[in-house]
Amino acid sequence: MDKGQLETIFVWIFVALVAVLVFVYGIKMVKNITNLGEDVKTVKFFQDFEKKVNEFYYLDEGSQKTESFWVPSWVESVCFRGTSGSFNPKFDDTTKVFIDLNTGKNVFLVPITNPEIHMKNVELLNNDKNICVKAINGNVDITLINIGGKVNVK
Repeated sequence: MDKGQLETIFVWIFVALVAVLVFVYGIKMVKNITNLGEDVKTVKFFQDFEKKVNEFYYLDEGSQKTESFWVPSWVESVCFRGTSGSFNPKFDDTTKVFIDLNTGKNVFLVPITNPEIHMKNVELLNNDKNICVKAINGNVDITLINIGGKVNVK
């Protein structure tokens, strides 16, 4: 084997290695962008929901309307902490721990995998009992009711 042929083999091995690294990095970046999109949907849900709660707070007592919200595809249900009662359906252990530890939060996207962004306290929301609303095809319909000085969900 000539010296030139040996050098060419090492060049091709190096090129193949660089191509594999670029391919793996590209797949990782696409996955990160997809996850970022789901996080954006989560933040958008909480912003839209809080905006609607604020609108209902200033409406007349007894005002009621069902609002539709988009949620990330992984969300099974949206749960609201009330002043009494237990949640139905029962949660997986991780979600239950996060809900029990975060007593200052009153809105949860279930299952909770990232407590930093999957739960929030909405100030003007004040439910009498715990309630969960099932998400269907990335959409959840929540009925908001002005009960004089607070907003409930149904």
